[in-house]
Amino acid sequence: MEPETTLDGPAFTIADFCEHYAISRTLFYSLRKIQAGPEVIFCKRAIRITFQARMAWEARMRDAAQHAGMAIAPASPRTAAPTIECPAPRQTS
Repeated sequence: MEPETTLDGPAFTIADFCEHYAISRTLFYSLRKIQAGPEVIFCKRAIRITFQARMAWEARMRDAAQHAGMAIAPASPRTAAPTIECPAPRQTS
């Protein structure tokens, strides 16, 4: 299922979030239980994780890993900021 798109990026369901970050639902709920999971919003009976909540959670996880002295892998292409390629400067003769 394709995540819902918001102005700043896709809002994920719990299943989308777990698939995107390759974690189990059990780990997701364990992180939430110790208040280390992402912030969620409730839309009627549905739970969504906004793009901003995901980015904040990623930043907290990076900070925690650095504080613990763990090596940090480069950002996944799925979450990395887009790069813009600029044309080469024109040669003037």
